[in-house]
Amino acid sequence: AYGFGLALILDTTARWSAPWRPGWSRFLGRGAWLPIVAAGFDVVENLALLIVLTDRTSRWPDVAAAAATIKFTLLGLTIVLVAFALWTGVYVAVRRSGEASPAADHSQA
Repeated sequence: AYGFGLALILDTTARWSAPWRPGWSRFLGRGAWLPIVAAGFDVVENLALLIVLTDRTSRWPDVAAAAATIKFTLLGLTIVLVAFALWTGVYVAVRRSGEASPAADHSQA
């Protein structure tokens, strides 16, 4: 469930940033697959750990460790992308709102 939830957040962030950063938006849209792939590695990790419970002499602990490493790397990259996109979006929105507001003219002519 977390894979699709994070993918939805990344895709929504990509659509939100499209007006001012179309290239960045496309990059984020493609990155929406990262959490889904991470969830797949989570399944591999869980299955390997399940096998370890019955056969402790196998190589499955190494498989579980590798899958967990890849999973957390992909999730970390996803979180960094979302945070950077949101920070950039808020920064641009604040700058544009300051530029779009008319200057207050208090002089009476």
